Amino acid sequence: MKKRGGIIIMLFCVALGNRHDSVTFLDSNCGALTPIYTSDSSDSSNSKDTFRILNGGIGNMFGNPWMALIMTEYECTTRPGFRCVGACGGSLISPRFVLSAAHCRFSTSTTITLGAFDWTKPGPNSITVPANLQIRHPYYVNRDITFKNDIALYRLARAVRYTELIRPICLPTNFNPLDNITHLTASGWGKTEFGHMSNVLMTTTLEQHDRTKCSNTFIGTVDMSQICAGSSMSQACSGDSGGPITSVYPIDGTNRVIQLGIVSYGGPNCRTVGVFTNVMFYMNWIIEIAGKGKSVRTTPLPREYYSAHY
Repeated sequence: MKKRGGIIIMLFCVALGNRHDSVTFLDSNCGALTPIYTSDSSDSSNSKDTFRILNGGIGNMFGNPWMALIMTEYECTTRPGFRCVGACGGSLISPRFVLSAAHCRFSTSTTITLGAFDWTKPGPNSITVPANLQIRHPYYVNRDITFKNDIALYRLARAVRYTELIRPICLPTNFNPLDNITHLTASGWGKTEFGHMSNVLMTTTLEQHDRTKCSNTFIGTVDMSQICAGSSMSQACSGDSGGPITSVYPIDGTNRVIQLGIVSYGGPNCRTVGVFTNVMFYMNWIIEIAGKGKSVRTTPLPREYYSAHY
């Protein structure tokens, strides 16, 4: 993630009025915000690694307990005989599933870390669980530069227990607020303005744009299955792929964080608008795979991976 400027953490809320009692979620235990405790040693004010991103700042796991870090070892193509590690973000949506991007890597070495603020020092309250399956959307095409259907579910090898630092994000099953949203929040451990991956969780605010702006910026048409957001001053970056794009809603007196998008691709310098997978467009598919009582259908693991802009 990139920045120029100071820390401004912003939450954009839209009241649902009388529709509060009609909203249902994939997991009813989702997305409730808890206070951020500043006395903890991992708090951003005490952190030595003071990376910054524009219109945002250092995150906090109390405010982002659904954040997942997906790590996969693979054979380096540029250095034969060496092993490289690919990193993507993701979001916990149920005790067994993490939502991410289809272009993110998967192998038998893939692990998912939950409850970590600093990925280099996860801490005693975090857990790392192997992923035993990546379920890509059946219409995702590897090496397609338009990144259509760039969405995947990672199945955890075992169900996780929810804690203060590990909880699912909200996915509404019968309500789509995207058209009423002007700003979104991105979170991840991606590249900062210093050009390397952040060791601590970062957040930034993105402005949603008409899809034609992204269509005019990148090759291919950005359609209803995607979201166009960001600016030259605020954007996700390399390493943020697969991470959630969110908004906050007060529902029944509780502020709940709703995931609306997934970081997909953008410009190489992370200073333009970016394209994000529209999660609401794929809710039926997500429910079919991750919903209670549903069977899991797999897609083959491809031999090659397309290197995304993020």
